[in-house]
Amino acid sequence: MTDAAWDALRFDVYNTVVQGGHAPAVVQLAWLDASSAGGPHAELRLGDNSTTIQLLESIYKKHAGITHADLWSYAAAVAVSNSGGPTINWRPGRSDAQARTSDPVSIQPDPTANPASIRIAFSSIGMDDKETVALMGAHCMGNAHLNVSGYVGSWTQTPLFVTNQYFTQLTKNSTYRQETITSLDNSTRMQYSANSGRFMLPSDMALMQDPIYLSHVQNYASNLTAFLSDFKLAFSKLLEVGVASGLSNVSISTSITDFPPADQVQPAALDPEMQCYPSFESPRFCMSAQDTGSNLVYTIHSSAIGWTGFGVGSTSMKDGDVIAAWRNSSGQAWTTAFSTSQHAIQVARNSAWKQVVLMEPAPAWSKISFSAIHPKVVASSGTGKTGNDITGEYMFAISSVVPAGDLDRLNGVSVLYQHDVSGVLGNICVGCTPTFSTGSAALIGSIYL
Repeated sequence: MTDAAWDALRFDVYNTVVQGGHAPAVVQLAWLDASSAGGPHAELRLGDNSTTIQLLESIYKKHAGITHADLWSYAAAVAVSNSGGPTINWRPGRSDAQARTSDPVSIQPDPTANPASIRIAFSSIGMDDKETVALMGAHCMGNAHLNVSGYVGSWTQTPLFVTNQYFTQLTKNSTYRQETITSLDNSTRMQYSANSGRFMLPSDMALMQDPIYLSHVQNYASNLTAFLSDFKLAFSKLLEVGVASGLSNVSISTSITDFPPADQVQPAALDPEMQCYPSFESPRFCMSAQDTGSNLVYTIHSSAIGWTGFGVGSTSMKDGDVIAAWRNSSGQAWTTAFSTSQHAIQVARNSAWKQVVLMEPAPAWSKISFSAIHPKVVASSGTGKTGNDITGEYMFAISSVVPAGDLDRLNGVSVLYQHDVSGVLGNICVGCTPTFSTGSAALIGSIYL
């Protein structure tokens, strides 16, 4: 491929994968492919038609001269490099598997693995203890999905960014409790859950049980620079497992900053007071608040085609006061209020939430836009309404899963259990000077009231 062809591919991957919010899924696919028994040869595409594989196939069809295996690997490198992570050194030259010789099981630890099993799995692909812990840090991205793995939740508050928050969360392991999760097939799994809505697998917690692993966890928790530096080396090595000797000696750029500004995706036109995730420039979820005295009116815009949830009050997702919206059979935004119990939800009776007329035009990228009013004080208001006072944190979740059944009723409530991305939009800051963060900060911002 020519330099111009690589530039076109890099921009397409950035626009489709990173801007589209698919970076975690693409990173996971490349990891599975690189660590499979057959090596990184895109064997999973033979007989597997997952959403992520279909997404990358749509890119593959537009760019001649690249193999599927190289595209999967390169897309993951671009995703990491442009999601707050280090710039990954990447070289082409992977060949595609032509037949599904066996079930390409990934050589990686079971979610319930202990330290010994983790060490065996990673050493089998040439990773030492420091590289193992650095690679486990990839759990800073993405969510576990009930319908995929049987686990549910996100490890960090910013699942579209590469940060060291996975390690800072692990150092708070005493704040997590064991929780039994019932899967869609009624099987059960144990995970560790925190009131903040974050979760850990048993294999994550195993890092805290081994003194060598623990030392690296503590180092990365306190030193973002060290984590990014070590993750860069370990992830680059992972993408070359079993094929390094056959790759080109020429590295291909993975950073979008190589493009002139005029070629990059331009930000949507939004109210500058609006707070967005993952960023104002590349929004998937945005919120603005209008203070009316005793109430606040929130306006939500979301790129989700399924449903969108927004919560106020409380300092955790365990007892959240949430309003969720989706499109009803007439194509209008339809809302219902919920209360949360960790990862489960139930309809909130006589909720303090009330949907109102949309307070501002919906931007072109938004699939679901709505406005809703909520009292600042609920518990002692004397209105008999249920919900939380507006303190703590703003929380959100978005999903590509459309509620099932009659959309004008709540038959889709069980589907609302599952989401694509969830996180903390910001702390609710009462009576203080607002500070808004950008980029890959752990919290998107603080909301000033």
